[in-house]
This record gives sequence, C-alpha cells and structure tokens, in this order.
Amino acid sequence: MSVKTELRVAMRGLVLLLLLLSTLAPAVVSSSFELFDPVKDLEESTGYSTCNTFSDQDGPRYDCYMQKCWCTKSAANCSGSGLPYIPKLPNGILFLNFSYNGVVSIGEDFFSNVTSLTAISLDGNAIQNVSNISHDVLRTMLSLDTLTCVDLRFGNMKNLHTNTFSSLHAVQEIFLPYNQINVVNFADFAKLTKLRQLAFDWNKIYQLSSTRMPALQDLSLNNNGLMEFPDTCDDSSLHPEDGGSYFPSLTYLNLQANKIRSLPVRVCLPKLEILNLCVNTIPELYTGMFSAQVFPSLQAVYLQNMQPHIEKIDANAFSNPGLQKISLMYNYIQFSLYDQYSSLGFAGCPNLTELVLSHNALSGLTDDRFLELFGHLRQLKRLFIGGADFPEITERTFASFPHLQLVELYLNKVPSVADGAFDHCKGLKDLRLNANRITTITEKTFSAELRKSLTHLDLSNNPYLCDCNLLWFSQWLRSNDSMFKYPWSEYNCTNAGGVPVASFHMAEQACIWTPTVYIYIIIIATILITSTVASACLFSYRWQLRLLCYDASRSRSEVRRQRLATGSFKYDVFVSYASEDQQWIRLQLMPELVKLGLRPCIHERDFIPGKNIVENIVDCVQASKKVLMVFSPHFVRSRWCQYELDFCINHVMEQGDALIVVCLEDVVWRDMSSSMVFVMKAITYIQWAEYDDAKTAFWGRLKIAFREVVPIVKDKPNEMSKVKRGTRRKGQGLPSRALHRRRRYRYPDLHSCRRMDL
Repeated sequence: MSVKTELRVAMRGLVLLLLLLSTLAPAVVSSSFELFDPVKDLEESTGYSTCNTFSDQDGPRYDCYMQKCWCTKSAANCSGSGLPYIPKLPNGILFLNFSYNGVVSIGEDFFSNVTSLTAISLDGNAIQNVSNISHDVLRTMLSLDTLTCVDLRFGNMKNLHTNTFSSLHAVQEIFLPYNQINVVNFADFAKLTKLRQLAFDWNKIYQLSSTRMPALQDLSLNNNGLMEFPDTCDDSSLHPEDGGSYFPSLTYLNLQANKIRSLPVRVCLPKLEILNLCVNTIPELYTGMFSAQVFPSLQAVYLQNMQPHIEKIDANAFSNPGLQKISLMYNYIQFSLYDQYSSLGFAGCPNLTELVLSHNALSGLTDDRFLELFGHLRQLKRLFIGGADFPEITERTFASFPHLQLVELYLNKVPSVADGAFDHCKGLKDLRLNANRITTITEKTFSAELRKSLTHLDLSNNPYLCDCNLLWFSQWLRSNDSMFKYPWSEYNCTNAGGVPVASFHMAEQACIWTPTVYIYIIIIATILITSTVASACLFSYRWQLRLLCYDASRSRSEVRRQRLATGSFKYDVFVSYASEDQQWIRLQLMPELVKLGLRPCIHERDFIPGKNIVENIVDCVQASKKVLMVFSPHFVRSRWCQYELDFCINHVMEQGDALIVVCLEDVVWRDMSSSMVFVMKAITYIQWAEYDDAKTAFWGRLKIAFREVVPIVKDKPNEMSKVKRGTRRKGQGLPSRALHRRRRYRYPDLHSCRRMDL
C-alpha cells in the first residue's frame, strides 16, 4: 500500500494514539511547531482534550532529521513527514509525535532509535487494532508501570479484551473515543484501582454492565446509543460506606446525545457534581427530578437541545440547594404557557449562579411572569437569554438580580432599554445587547456608577436613529473603544445611509430643544389656539347661547307670574333710553303708560342724586316689574345705554322674564353693538311710526307687552281692523293695490311686526 493510500485511510478517521506519561520524567512538547499537529487541531475544533503533557516552555525548535523532524529540548515532531520508521533522534527526546505517516504495523525494532521515550503519538496512521502492538514490545521499549494516560482515539476497535489494560497499574486516564465499541463491561477496568477518567465518546455503545469502580471520577459516554440511564446502585451492599454506589467518587457524567427518555427513581451517585443530558429524549422534567435527595452533590445540569424539546416543567423540578448552574439552551420553551411550565419550576435552588435560557421562546413574556419564574434566583451571576425573542427591558426586569456579572441578551426583539434598568446590578461587568431593535441610548440608560463598573458592553448591530438623542452615545462610543470593541461590532445609523455612529455629528444649536420640548410646545400652542377660537365663538354667540338657556327655562313662567303678583316693586316698568330721545318719552310714551295705570321709572326723575350711576341703574331695574328699551341712533352712541342694555339682558334672563324693545328710528346694523344685534335678531320689537294707524297699532302692541302687569282691555275695533275684516262703508270701493302696499308698509298691524331670527 502506498503512503498516499495509507494517509487517505488515516484521514478518514483511523488513528491510534499511544501516549505514555512517566511520573519520573514528564513529557513536554512545544506548541509553537509550525508543522501539522492533528492532536492540537482536533482539540481546538471539538473542544475535547486528552492527555495533557505539553508545554510552551520547552525551548526553540530545530531541524533534527532532514527537515522531516523538528525537535525541541525533550520533544520531536515528525508528523506528516511520510517516514515509515522512526529515525535516529537526539538523546533526551521523551515525547514523539509520529502521526499521519501511514504506519500499518509496529515491529519489535520500531522504537530502537528512541529507547528513552515516555510518550508517543501514533494517531492518523493505519494501525487497525491495538493487538498489532505486542505487550512485550511495549514492556521492553516503554516504562509501562509508570503510564498514567492512554489515548486510543480514532481506532477501529469493536470489542475490549479483559487483559487489554490489566498491566497498566498506574494508569489514571483512558480515552477511547471515535471507535466502534458496542458493549462496555466495566469489569474490564476493575483492576485499574487508580483509574479516575474514562471516555467512550462517539462509539456505538448500547449496553453497559456496571461494576464497582471506587476511584472513577469522570465518565463520558457522549454520542452513543444508550436507551437507559446507567445502573449506579450496588444492591449487594458489600460497601455500605459508599452508599451502595458502583461509582462512589464520580463527579462528572456525560450522557449527551443518547436516547435516554427518563431518569430512574433511584440514583446512587453521592458525589456527582456535573450531569450532562443534552440531546436526549426527555420530554418532561417532573417534580424532584434533580432534587437533593436524588443528587445530593449536584452543582450543574445540562439539558440543551432535547429531542423532542422539553414540553413540561413541573413545580420544584430543580429543587436542590446545591445547584449552581442550569442550561436549557435550544429547547424553544414557551415560558408564557402557565399550564405547561410551572411558576415554581425553578423553586428550591436559592444558590443558582448561572442560568442559560438562550434560544427558547420568551416572546409575550411579561415582567410579572418573568419575575414569577426567576425573580427568586437572587444569587444569579451569569444570565444568558440570547435569541429568545425577549420582548422588553423595563426598570423592573433585572431589579431582582443584584449580583449579576454577565448578561447576554443578543439577537432578541428589545426595542429599548429603560433608564436605569441595570443600575441595580452593581457588579455587572459584561453586558451584551447586540442584534436587537434598540434605536437610541441616552446618558440615563446606564448610570455613571454602572458605566465605570462595565468592562465589556456590546450594543452593536442595532438600528440606531442618529439624532440629537444619540449624540451622547456617539461621544461615549468614541471615548471607550476597548469597552465596545468586538470582532463582529457594527454601530451604524439606519437613518443616515449607514454612517457609523461614532462618526455622527450634529450642530449644538439644532439640539437646544429636545423633541420632547417640541412636542410640549405644539401641545400647548394647540391648546391655546383651540381655547382662543372656542372663547371667540362663545363670545360671538354668547347671547344666542343664553337665549337657548332662557328658552329652556321658559317653564318658569308660572313662577314669574307669582313673583310679579307677590313681589314688592316700586315701579312697574324701567325705561332705558338716550337723553336725546327725552322729548318723545315725555310727550308720547309717558302719557300712554300712565293711562295704562303703570308707574314708569326714568333716570331724569327717579335716579337718586349723589348716588353712583351704576347703583342707581341696578336698584331701579331690580325695583321694576318690567324693562322697556327704547332703541334709536342716539341709544347706539350712548355708553350708559349700552351698559343698561347688557345689565337688563342679564336681569331678565336670570328672572325668566322678557325684554320689551321699542325702535324709534331705523338703526344701521354696522353701528349696533353685539348686544343690540342679538336683541334685534332674537326678540320681537315694536316699531314706532308717525302715522295715526301705525300709532294706534303701536300702543295696542305695547299694551299687550304689559299684559302681565295690567289687564288687557278689549277695545272696539279700529278702522284698520275693520278694513282687514273686509267691512267697508256703503259705496266705498276697495283701496288700490298701490295704496294697500303703502298702508302695509307705513301702518303695520299687530301681525306685521318684524322678527329677525337667529
């Protein structure tokens, strides 16, 4: 078989690594070799490490065999050189890396050139079975009695023999990952009394047979086909001092990626601290599943990416005072479902310091529900809620976790961070809010004390709106590059064409007033304008509104009549007029009022000398049963008449009475005050004219207006009435159309009075 073919077979995963560590002379290898180191690459890519015997303190490297082997003080690296044998190397070489060289078998003279080796790596070769290496060769060339670590990864082993490891009395670690082992009987390792770590990852194990292994501390069965949790209880009771456990010293158990559906009722692992059950098929976490009664020393439990995902968490499922870490990543748990995930699911673990909830379904989770589930975990130091659709961060959300040091909230839908939301976390050092929907960060978002405490803050990849509100954050970002710097960091303005936030600037004058101030100004201006317009409308239509109120109170007419009948009044009617109209008042109006038996009040005669005019007006109006207004062009120009008009309007409306208006002459509308306009539009007034028939009609209508003060006397019909009823003297013809029109205009009867409604 050619070297290339052998290498191709080795790259497909068939490697034998035999690593021997002498306690008297520890092996050392330099990690600075530039040659291909498959052991290092595997450990970096998978996170899995085996026998750790290397050091970076082994001195400079040099060419020790035809540029195919590179050596340091105690280590030689001949990996990938294509050598079918081990060449002659300098004295003092303790560790040899001879991986990926196409070695198929090992003869008795294979180690003749390196007789002092204590450790060798043969991974990536074509050795198909450990039996190809005779124990005699190993015993001769290496110090088997001092071996503490054996690594046989990437082999093709299917079964283990009882005596395979029986001679390795000092061995402490055995690594058998990436083989094809189906059945494991722990009896094959029972004679290894110092064995503390055993790894069977990435095999095909479906059956385990437990045997007492008192020294075993670390057992890894990752990625196998186990259907049940390993049997841990020794019912023989031969060792009651260990609590009846097959593995009384076991502190770490890795059962990741098997097919385990539940845990047994009884588990005998008194010292187990770390339990990994990720990628199993456990659908429900029942009450007491990880309690102190079942796992008295448990500190961390991993339940990530269960298949199917966890569908139910009962109350007190994690009730264990010693529990410090719980990981539930990638389970898409909808914590908002009260009936499936109990509010007491995490009760009973007061010392929990780390909780991993990333990539679950926290959308729709309110503050009350979040605190109901986790608010009692006051000792939390590390909290992971990334990619969980976390909805919002209020000032209450994290107030119950004063000891938080690390918080990851990346890839959520958080639109903003409430001012002071993390101020209660006095020891917070690392906060990651990248890839959310945050648009602005202000000086109040994080207190000055918290900003001093933080060493890493990731707010990148958020849709920032660069405006006056973001100026402070832009300056903070520029002045704290180390705090915000991550390889994936991007801080760009979404509203400014992707301009970096750190490069964003605005003139100070443009930010004197904040948008909030502008909003207040607009609101206040709107209120003022609305109030002004409303006041103007109310003022313009004040009399119409009062008239509506007056019409609504017309039902008080009976009360008004009773007041007129029983009240003590000095005058029957108060007459308001301009002094220029005094002649008409004295010659025309007064005689008629006296003839009707009324006691009129006029200011020239009845106002008390020396008394304030306003008091005279008020007293006389209140002492009169009725009010009569005499409108004329002179009335319009008199300020005292206008005052009397306003006061009388208020008076009659308050008393539920009616204002009597007489119009002596036509008045131009533009000269009238608003009160006069209101009266002329809203009240039926009596028009005076200098014609006999018009005068007769005028006095008749005036008498009707005073019907509540004096009884109406039924007079004989006048001539105008006779004409209207169609009575005429014998031989008298009907008036001509022109004469009739002239009389209708100049001598209106009782029904021809003008009324200008609103």
